[in-house]
Amino acid sequence: MSNELFTELESFFHASGKQEAWKFLLHFTDYIEGVDDLVDEPKNIELVNKVAAKAMALYSSSYWGENKRELYLVARLIHFTYFDIVEWELSDEIWKKQHAKVLSHCGYNMLLAILLHEFGDFAYQRFSVQIREHAHLKHLNDPI
Repeated sequence: MSNELFTELESFFHASGKQEAWKFLLHFTDYIEGVDDLVDEPKNIELVNKVAAKAMALYSSSYWGENKRELYLVARLIHFTYFDIVEWELSDEIWKKQHAKVLSHCGYNMLLAILLHEFGDFAYQRFSVQIREHAHLKHLNDPI
């Protein structure tokens, strides 16, 4: 995420008194990046240990405990989407490889869900296009 967009979102959450939601999002991002590392890197017990610890901390956090009813389905969709695109990355079909690059950012759906949950339609609409464009533009010229 661009520094400007990150700073704007961080300020938005903090100004609205939603620091716990922001903290959860940071931990969620760290966790899903760890899962990606587990998929991309060779077997590494230390990394598995770190990612497992991140998962335990994330899913036992007070924010998750208070909001898991609303966020569980989002987390599952992100999980399944990610592992679908891992398969697409290995495909011989160019369109699958291309779309896998963009869909690898499916974790942004947690941010969008929390924006909608915490702030409503206005906040979602304020940020959603910027968030999606960032993910898509980041991979616009990636080699396949």
